[in-house]
Amino acid sequence: MGIKEQYYNFIWDCVRNGLNNDGIISLKRYDQVLNNFLKAYKSFSEIPVYARFYLIVQSFIFTTIDQIIDILINEYGIKDMEGYFQELLDLFSDLRRDIVQEAKEYNVYDDNYKKTLILIDIIRTLIERLIKNI
Repeated sequence: MGIKEQYYNFIWDCVRNGLNNDGIISLKRYDQVLNNFLKAYKSFSEIPVYARFYLIVQSFIFTTIDQIIDILINEYGIKDMEGYFQELLDLFSDLRRDIVQEAKEYNVYDDNYKKTLILIDIIRTLIERLIKNI
């Protein structure tokens, strides 16, 4: 199983069960995004599935941005990262597809839907530029 599949499965597991430890998604970023969602809901379990998906994807995007910044600042063998970046690009394409499907299924096109799509488009553009310039 490649990185794309691992991350994809992990994200959907977090949608169902929440995030319990630091790793693929930073607990710090997750807690920050969760606090925004808890303004409308009392607990994670009360958040509808489509909104949990937005929460987890947004947390993953912010974590990924942090990781990319760290890679660029520390100049970790960026030329060796092309495959990783391509897997991330493919993953974000799949997540974007799922977000659109979830919105259609639940007929919810709220601000979090729009925000999540915008964030995905931003991170995809960043990753595409990184790949192009490697």
